[in-house]
Amino acid sequence: MAEKESERGLKPSEISDFYYKKGIDFMLNEPQKAFKLLVKKLYLFWNRFEISNNQDIYFFKRYSSLTRILPLGFWLIGPLGLVGMVLSIRKWKSTLLPMLFVFSYMLTVVMFFVTARFRLPVIPFLIIFSAFALVWLWERLSRRELRSLTLFFLLLFPFLILTNSNAYHLSVGDFSQAHFSLGNIHLKAGELDQALKEYDVALKRNPHLPRAHLNKGIIFLRKKGYAKAEEEFHQELKINPGEDKAYNNLSAIYRLLGLYDQAIDAATKAIELKSYYPDAYMNLALAYQNKGDYEKAKEVLRVGIKNIPLFLEANLLLGEILQEEGKLDSAMLKYRIILDQSSAKKDVIYDLETLFSKGDPYNLENLIIRAKAHFNLGTIYVQQGRIDLAESHLKKAIYLKPDFAEALANLGILYDNTRRNYQAITHLEKAVSLDPQNAVYHYNLGLAYAKSNRLEKAREEFEQSLKIEPDFKDAQEKLFLVDSLLEAKSRIQ
Repeated sequence: MAEKESERGLKPSEISDFYYKKGIDFMLNEPQKAFKLLVKKLYLFWNRFEISNNQDIYFFKRYSSLTRILPLGFWLIGPLGLVGMVLSIRKWKSTLLPMLFVFSYMLTVVMFFVTARFRLPVIPFLIIFSAFALVWLWERLSRRELRSLTLFFLLLFPFLILTNSNAYHLSVGDFSQAHFSLGNIHLKAGELDQALKEYDVALKRNPHLPRAHLNKGIIFLRKKGYAKAEEEFHQELKINPGEDKAYNNLSAIYRLLGLYDQAIDAATKAIELKSYYPDAYMNLALAYQNKGDYEKAKEVLRVGIKNIPLFLEANLLLGEILQEEGKLDSAMLKYRIILDQSSAKKDVIYDLETLFSKGDPYNLENLIIRAKAHFNLGTIYVQQGRIDLAESHLKKAIYLKPDFAEALANLGILYDNTRRNYQAITHLEKAVSLDPQNAVYHYNLGLAYAKSNRLEKAREEFEQSLKIEPDFKDAQEKLFLVDSLLEAKSRIQ
């Protein structure tokens, strides 16, 4: 709501400010409704019902034997605690501080919203006052002061009614949201089958539960079950037509299937719903790029960069398109923007409903984006013959991403071309170990071995290159040459 009304992405602090202002406006413009709401929240604070805002206590009791066997709850601790506070007034000098804490903390909760976990800090103090009430009662009974018994129950009964009544018709619920949350935990842990079971249970209990179909679709997408994933995303849109993530995920599916026009339509709808949605801009730009419409792809990326602060992924893709077109100065500018912006602090967003597509090269962490920017700059500097700068950027790329096989291979070739054979072999060997099915890496390592007169090792690499890519003509020629040299060497010996 906050982001949709603001029509831009917001930091957590900005979202907090948005709702804070909304609350102040509501109290000033609707004082009667605000007062009724305050009374309701005071009632709920002292009610036995454990209101959840993320984890349902009643649901998770099944996973804890301790909470199942404990007989006491707020239904008794609340009333007894209140009785204890009233009875301890005569000893106010020793009980004032804990009483002040209970009521001042209560005010901080009811000013915002009442939930079980926010109310929890007062429970230890209520237990202390409950114990005081029971000790007070025991002492009076042991002295046979029956009037004290009357006083005790006159105080207890109203508080029992307050705590155990249900004026606002609260209920435990169907646990659909709890099953959905449990599914999210399994999804985050990569336990896809368990997550799927929880989402199915959630939907059985509440067929209109938002985002359950969305997350089921994400699971099928990760399993490469594109047809089922598409069906789930469409089901989500029937329940919630404004779910931008469902449109974005449909765009990702269509793009993976080569249905670029449909991918474009779905991503466009996602952006219409959320104009500051980075993933949707990336899907839309990639769909245009895959379709061969580079001008449209660049236009989409420029709009995304304008609307979204620190949109590093878009700058990276735009730079690579410009680099592919031979516009090296413009591409280098984009890569430098990435390196300048990536040091800025980005807020961490926790959103289990967002699609994380591991196979998508543009769903990248900040460090990896910086590494790719350094790599691309290094590649351009090699083309320009600026070897020192190229070497510097390739080294930085490897420092940021030590398993960056392509950067290791390119740096190895640079060392080979500048007659630093030992460094060349070291880096090319690392590249081959990271990507053993790359025929070009084996070929370049074979060349480096041959230049250091390690002909047997060179032959092994050329042979491996041809196993991977049998029609690799350069490898065929070099293998023939190495075989000839080895044969001549054996004759001389």
